[in-house]
Amino acid sequence: MFKQSFIQSFTTIFFLIIVCSNVFGYRMILSGTAKGLQSKQIFLSCSSWVEDQVSLIGENGRFGFLVDYPYPAMFELRYGTGINSLKTELFVFSDINIEAELISENNNERIFLKIPDSRSYAFKNAKNYTNDLLITKSLTAVNGVAEKIKSIPNIQSDHYTEVFALSEMLGYAHTLSSNYGMKVDPPALTRAEFSSLPKNSNEYMGFPAYKDLMTAWNQQEVINEISRQQRNIYDFTALIEITDSMSKSLPEAVRFEMIRGILTKFRYNDLNAKQQSLYTTHINRLINQYPNNASITELELKIVDIFNSLLNRQAPLFALSDTQNKTVSIEQFKDRFILIDVWGSWCKPCRIKNQELKELYKTIQEYNMEIEMISIANDQDPDVWKEAIANDGLSWVQLLADREFLSNYNIKEYPTMILIDKAGKVKKVAPNITLVDLIDLIYY
Repeated sequence: MFKQSFIQSFTTIFFLIIVCSNVFGYRMILSGTAKGLQSKQIFLSCSSWVEDQVSLIGENGRFGFLVDYPYPAMFELRYGTGINSLKTELFVFSDINIEAELISENNNERIFLKIPDSRSYAFKNAKNYTNDLLITKSLTAVNGVAEKIKSIPNIQSDHYTEVFALSEMLGYAHTLSSNYGMKVDPPALTRAEFSSLPKNSNEYMGFPAYKDLMTAWNQQEVINEISRQQRNIYDFTALIEITDSMSKSLPEAVRFEMIRGILTKFRYNDLNAKQQSLYTTHINRLINQYPNNASITELELKIVDIFNSLLNRQAPLFALSDTQNKTVSIEQFKDRFILIDVWGSWCKPCRIKNQELKELYKTIQEYNMEIEMISIANDQDPDVWKEAIANDGLSWVQLLADREFLSNYNIKEYPTMILIDKAGKVKKVAPNITLVDLIDLIYY
């Protein structure tokens, strides 16, 4: 497993140093110049990494990566994010110095690489061969892709080539099937080659195709185990629990993809309350643990959807302890408007917000507004929490959050305010809810 060690800045170039916990096999120095680019970041990814690595672009346009890695691998150099990103792949099989040039002019962006290794060039040519083949949309070419790739000069014959050739054949067949409506069955050669590959080996994890194959293979193992336990293979809870259990010893990148795959296939609104809590817990864990993963944006959008899904829906139930250790339930405030403030004694913006809330509570009391104010704190130490309540002079209902509450309401930012109407439906979720918002809810 690779991990980022540190970022070292130079006057002429910013180098990101990436090291591996295993014995180093190779070293890649990738440096270059960026011209005309608006962003000051360049990304480098590898399928064995769960997170992308980032290099800053210096004032003179220089950037760089120094990567120590134990096995041959494929890397992707990328500028920008999403479908409009500029990227190129490079295969590395030995110690290598690569010079890159990124140019943006007249709305035309390009990446140029100077790669001195013949085998790296051979793999690049093999990739180009498959891309050219797609133009022909030839069904008869599917079976020949792997053998054609293996015959390219300097590509050599080993498991790295087998994995790559197999993936190109499968990718070509999949593209013909999905994009062009052609019926393509995976050839027998595919199954034979796959069965001969070593399973869950870190040595080949630097090739995206191998990681994808291992992810699919382990996902099937999970399905087999669920069936063996006579549970429903379409049950979200069963999939998450068995995957969590069986993936502990797998490479981190495979484990991440297995969990991410489950989360992206289910919709929050299709799950029951217990499953929804499990769903948000796992999404938030991945987002917090791997903020630089390229797929995290997709999960973050799901979190936005969950926030939006709370609007105009029944507020999740909760029963939490107050400062006297008595249980207070949201059901105790039926037929009243509820304003919930989620905060923490450790959160400076929250403590400042508390002074504004004191004035708001005073106004609510003065005008006898039908609003119940509740502050719910995410604090580990009850004594520190109570001390903060006393110091800030908070005189309304004060409760201590638990994991279920934080998960069901998808609390990620502090403070977060939640406005609930008399029917128990969530009307607004925002960092700040004002007196105007309350008046609009009550009187309009």
